[in-house]
Amino acid sequence: MVDMKKILKVFTFSLLLLLYINTEAKTLGDLKNELAQYEKEMKENQDKQKLTKEEIAKVNERINVITKTIDESEVKIKKLSEEIVVLEQKAEEKETEIKDVVAFLQVTNSENAYMEYIFGAQSIEDLILRSAVSEQLVAYNEDLITEYNETVKEYRTKTEELELEIENLNNEQAN
Repeated sequence: MVDMKKILKVFTFSLLLLLYINTEAKTLGDLKNELAQYEKEMKENQDKQKLTKEEIAKVNERINVITKTIDESEVKIKKLSEEIVVLEQKAEEKETEIKDVVAFLQVTNSENAYMEYIFGAQSIEDLILRSAVSEQLVAYNEDLITEYNETVKEYRTKTEELELEIENLNNEQAN
């Protein structure tokens, strides 16, 4: 009987232990719910990863567009700089010509020189010829001044355009 009591005690203890362990065990439903939760989290992470890849692609595309814009701006700046150099040379040449004409006019007392030249003709043909030459000189002087003013105006416009293009380039590079 003593052994029976011992066996009964061991059996009761084992039964209690088994009950305790079973209360901690997960049911099949719990495991399915846990699996569903993990699958849901995995899908959310995959969606986030997909969005991140799309965002990276958009950023790379934007970088390519900005790089292209910067390259175009640099080409435009170079072209404008070259045009400005040509305009500066042209303006200097016109200015020199104008100074020469003004010096000539000052030496010959301006309009009176043309009149003296015209009225110094010896014949009607000479008078007509001298009159035509004087008209051509006046027209040339007017054209010269007009060309100079247009060159200066174009120079200023190109300079402003260059400054704007440089500012745009700096803004794009800052982006």
